Amino acid sequence: MANIRLVVGTVSGKAQSIADAMTQELSHQHKVVVTAQAVLEDITDEKMDTLLIVCSTTGSGDIPANLVGLFYELRERFPLLPNLQYGVVALGDRSFGDTFCGAGKQWDELLTELTAKPLGSMLALDACDSVDPWTRCQDWLKTTSLNS
Repeated sequence: MANIRLVVGTVSGKAQSIADAMTQELSHQHKVVVTAQAVLEDITDEKMDTLLIVCSTTGSGDIPANLVGLFYELRERFPLLPNLQYGVVALGDRSFGDTFCGAGKQWDELLTELTAKPLGSMLALDACDSVDPWTRCQDWLKTTSLNS
């Protein structure tokens, strides 16, 4: 059983909907704590062994306002997290080109630099995709160690 911190960065509520569905799915086998207003201690808490970031992209590949402060604090303080595994579910719109899922890409990069261990590749969800995002998310979860 994993102790999961699920951090949500949302603008329109889509990321929150996906996070809610993930929480419902994962809480059958794991302890899940969800927060949209995470602070540094939520990430560095040694009781948590898994971090999931579900994050929309805003503007030109930017992190939503509710997570941008945490992102920059982590980058500035740079706490090494070798015992933390993480996954990123990024939401974006492919029509924005190079900035598609930019917020998720930034989180993925930072967590790797902080020595956290990825559960797998970042899941990029396209707002223009005809496939239901929750179906894609379920498929992604099945590829991670959280599925056992």
